[in-house]
Amino acid sequence: MNENEITQAKHNLEGLLKSDKFRQALADVAPKHITPNRIVKIALIAASRQPRLFECTPQSLLQSVMKSAELGLDCVGTLGQGYLVPYYNGKIKAYECQFIPGYQGLIALARRSGQIVRIESRVVHEKDVFDFEYGLDQRLKHVPELSGDRGKISCVYAIAELKDGSRQLEVMTIDEVEAIRDRSKAKECGPWVTDFAEMARKTVVRRIAKYLPLSPEMEQAFEADNDGYDFASHAIAANMQAGVEGLKKRIESKTADDAPQATDSPEQEPVGDEVPVTGDDMPNPVDSDDPELEAKKAEQVERLAQAEAQATGEPVNLF
Repeated sequence: MNENEITQAKHNLEGLLKSDKFRQALADVAPKHITPNRIVKIALIAASRQPRLFECTPQSLLQSVMKSAELGLDCVGTLGQGYLVPYYNGKIKAYECQFIPGYQGLIALARRSGQIVRIESRVVHEKDVFDFEYGLDQRLKHVPELSGDRGKISCVYAIAELKDGSRQLEVMTIDEVEAIRDRSKAKECGPWVTDFAEMARKTVVRRIAKYLPLSPEMEQAFEADNDGYDFASHAIAANMQAGVEGLKKRIESKTADDAPQATDSPEQEPVGDEVPVTGDDMPNPVDSDDPELEAKKAEQVERLAQAEAQATGEPVNLF
């Protein structure tokens, strides 16, 4: 968009946001301490900082602003509570806006349950001193390196303490975080690019939240965040099934392709078409004599399962 088009788009957006109908809709869903005027002002600031938002469909942008208002979260991004992120939707050949809750936003919503005394997340770098242990007596030690370069991010963790004194610990490696990022519709723009550490902290807070009492607003935030992930796009591009089941089939298919074929003569071609199967009809993988290869395949499935479960909030049955 050129400068004139951006100016016109900004004028149109401002008209939609300030319309009586939309302002009334905001007043109906927003917490009492946040006025429609403030929400509109924040949305316009967010758009001015990211002009691509002016190219988004008006409906998607208004819906995103409405969602941030409903959750009572700032959407301008500076406070880390939430972001308005544009992404290109190839199906409709246009940009759409997605509201993505931030790390600080999830923390604020988690505390609204009234059952959580403390919840926080930290990023661990390669040169930090870090050690932890799961079990009945969980323990955690993290001493940041302060003398200079801390190195690359190696993992991220979250801790939570409830009113009854119980505590919860969750640790995710950088590979697990990046696997989830790669399934985000906005992986190449927005906070995953500008605020990776904050998004990593949010990711592990999402995981630890599975073990915590959630406020209704927190559950709504998860639903909004889930809309930002797309497991099917990669699979569709490769004409493959998405998610864990798709990965299992691809592993089995490759194993079968690599296995020796029984033939009557060296020139004989394998016959028969491959028939896709699912569920209980899925055959077991061809046995392998390489334990290291089998372990690597199992690790691939486990890694994708964790990422998919984190993004969707649903448990994944591996086998």
